[in-house]
Amino acid sequence: NSSYPDVEGYLNENDDLTEIGLDSISFIKIIVALEQNYDIEFDDISLDFSNFDSFNKLCDFVKESIENS
Repeated sequence: NSSYPDVEGYLNENDDLTEIGLDSISFIKIIVALEQNYDIEFDDISLDFSNFDSFNKLCDFVKESIENS
């Protein structure tokens, strides 16, 4: 069972996001949306696109940020 059931069928947790078309522009748009929707902030180090090469890593960071805020 996936930890993120809303994306089942579209994306596996460890899929490489660049392989589904995520580029640096779309990555920043996602970051901005996440920051606004969850009232979290990605620090400069966290804005490195390579840190979030999978959906799972991105979700884990958001979950941890919410828990620590």
